[in-house]
Amino acid sequence: LSESVGADVCAWVASMIKNLYNEGGNDGKSSRASILPLLNSPFPTETPLSEISSVLRGPLSTLAASGVIRLAQPLYIKLCQIYNKKLTLAENKVEVEIKCIDDNIMSVLSTFMVPSLSLFPSDTLLPKELWSLLKKLP
Repeated sequence: LSESVGADVCAWVASMIKNLYNEGGNDGKSSRASILPLLNSPFPTETPLSEISSVLRGPLSTLAASGVIRLAQPLYIKLCQIYNKKLTLAENKVEVEIKCIDDNIMSVLSTFMVPSLSLFPSDTLLPKELWSLLKKLP
């Protein structure tokens, strides 16, 4: 994946998650909850994490495998924070039950979140963001 194509993929992912990161970006009034979004429509705030993961896992895995995600540290941080928040809301507990983690979520964690951390320069913020997410897993 070239850096220019990777930048486009990063921009697409950022556009898809903008409502999830900016609380209330669509006022939570979308009727598309539990329906996979169109390719150019951001996820509604109430979209389940499993559906978000099913749409994003391929592009995110490609960004990690190609190493291009190293150019998009803010996107990585936003994704960690979104996953952290969505997992917290799913169970409203400190630790999430295994039934809340489906194959799509696990795929994003194992093919993107964890491997991508090694692509960034040393920093304490990134591991902290990732750990805040991972420590909730069973």
